[in-house]
Amino acid sequence: MPIYLFTGEGRGKSAAALGLAMRALANDGKVILISFEHKEHQHVAEKFARLNAPNLELHNFYRHEAVEEERAEPVDFDLAAEGIEFAHSCIERMPDVLILDELTDVIERGLVKLERVTSLLEKVPDQTTVIITGKNAPAVLMHMADTATNFEKLKEKD
Repeated sequence: MPIYLFTGEGRGKSAAALGLAMRALANDGKVILISFEHKEHQHVAEKFARLNAPNLELHNFYRHEAVEEERAEPVDFDLAAEGIEFAHSCIERMPDVLILDELTDVIERGLVKLERVTSLLEKVPDQTTVIITGKNAPAVLMHMADTATNFEKLKEKD
């Protein structure tokens, strides 16, 4: 059960996760992608899901309108909790890849308790690869990950 953690301020975390998903799909693997926050790149994941790959599921647990970080509402807490509960149920289905996109961001914002995430990771079967993305990953997730990669922004043109 490898756990990949893609974190940091740089771009490409979700794209790296989608690359691993593509590799699994090419080998007839089952992929479940759970998105916890709407970002400007999210339309790429949604287009990716339209590949008509029968072994790919995309589930979104966020409001579709932009939400300012400091303005979380009860619905945001409910959606994040629902997403974590859904991830727990996905583990029982034993997918080859489970992507928890932007999960560290909702943890940092306090929308999800870290303990719910660690209990999820402790239940992952050996044949499932988990990929967690988002900025500012907590140290405990770094410790639990088999591979942790920091995406650093070196330069960005306007």
